[in-house]
Amino acid sequence: MIELKRCNYITGDPHSVSYGLSKIIDFLDTSGRNIIFLSKPETHKMTLKHFIKTSRKEFKDRYEFDLLLNKSTLFRIDLIVVDLWHITQVSSIMEYKEMLDKVGIDYIIVSDRYHYKVGDDICVYKIEKENIDSNLRVSKYLVIDKISGWSSTIDDLIISYRRDKKIDDIFSKRDI
Repeated sequence: MIELKRCNYITGDPHSVSYGLSKIIDFLDTSGRNIIFLSKPETHKMTLKHFIKTSRKEFKDRYEFDLLLNKSTLFRIDLIVVDLWHITQVSSIMEYKEMLDKVGIDYIIVSDRYHYKVGDDICVYKIEKENIDSNLRVSKYLVIDKISGWSSTIDDLIISYRRDKKIDDIFSKRDI
């Protein structure tokens, strides 16, 4: 699956992000990650709320967002997904990022804007839809690492992860 660092950005067109991120989160959830999804109430066109099938909390402003980042809300959580698609200024996204950095838990910021410095412990992924056959309406969703440049389909990433896991399990049994 995709490599998750402390800070992760996911961007792309709204439809591709909604579909692709829901598949990624479903996979991470079934792989043992404890995920919480934080979003504003539906005030903008693009909403992930209906696609994400994990614990959810809403916040109206930075103050409420900061309150959600307490230990009781995040008990056993090891991945925070934050929908910041509604924010139009990079400086505001950076303020939310600074609050998330203080928590010490891996997080994904979903936004069409992002900012990072070279050397940061960060990944930036773009999810985009690629039509395979327009007559059959068959398509696949690509995940593109915007920093290193590699790309793969979401389905291929899941298959690869499962194969690697099986190989790791085989070798760890031989070591016993």
